[in-house]
Amino acid sequence: MAAIFTDRREAGRRLARELVRFVGRDDVIILALPPGTLDEVADLAAQWFLRHLISDRSASRF
Repeated sequence: MAAIFTDRREAGRRLARELVRFVGRDDVIILALPPGTLDEVADLAAQWFLRHLISDRSASRF
């Protein structure tokens, strides 16, 4: 599979360009989770009865 980005810095720059429309808003949260933590977050969401979990589409659990 070909890489989408050459490195994480490029990914960050492209993400910043996509999110520029949110600059100055006070209702925006940006959360970065290290790879491999999705299972822990899913368990937490289940315990807290959260209705929405933003997840990596490639995660087999979702």
